[in-house]
Amino acid sequence: MKKVFKHKKKQSGFVGPLFVAILLIAVVMGAMAKMSRNSTTGVTDQGAKTNAAVLMKQSSDFKAGFDRLLTTGTVTANQITFDTNATTGLFNPTPGAQYAVLHTPPAGVAQSGTPAYTYNPNIKLPSIGSNSAADGVVVVGNISLAVCNQINTQLYNDAATNTPATSTGSSASWMGTAAIDDSGLTTNGNFYNGRPEGCVKTSDGQYVYYKALNEV
Repeated sequence: MKKVFKHKKKQSGFVGPLFVAILLIAVVMGAMAKMSRNSTTGVTDQGAKTNAAVLMKQSSDFKAGFDRLLTTGTVTANQITFDTNATTGLFNPTPGAQYAVLHTPPAGVAQSGTPAYTYNPNIKLPSIGSNSAADGVVVVGNISLAVCNQINTQLYNDAATNTPATSTGSSASWMGTAAIDDSGLTTNGNFYNGRPEGCVKTSDGQYVYYKALNEV
């Protein structure tokens, strides 16, 4: 007798669960990618906050040393220099006479290159002291916008998305000793007027952190 073989039908019931599994994997991978982006953004934001805080702490040390040197009565505010001069220097290394240490800014504040503190005694800040006289200002140039915004946020509670005020001076002028007259930028709410410390945008599109040591 001839045997008749019945062909078993191929089962297709596994297709539905497989599709669901693939869909779940895609959802999980998308969520992981989003978490990774959020984590990276969080690290970047925290780095900017930390670098901004370090800058402000270091410059506060300069200001404290500047004021201590003034109390000696041996120099006037306009005579103090941002160097190691034995008579006028803020960083005079003589034992018992050093009023401040020349800090190095954290590398993470700069957009490029190595950041450094400079001192410009010829900047007229708006509504700081007399607008007819120049203030002595410690400066760190070429800082990132993220750090710049964090400085103004921590000092004045500015929104982190605010556009920093624009100075009339270039970055080279700020970081050198060229005269800068920003005394006319007195509009209230411009994120610059009346601020002895903060961050502004320069006329050539860079960002500088500043703190007045000598408010004239």
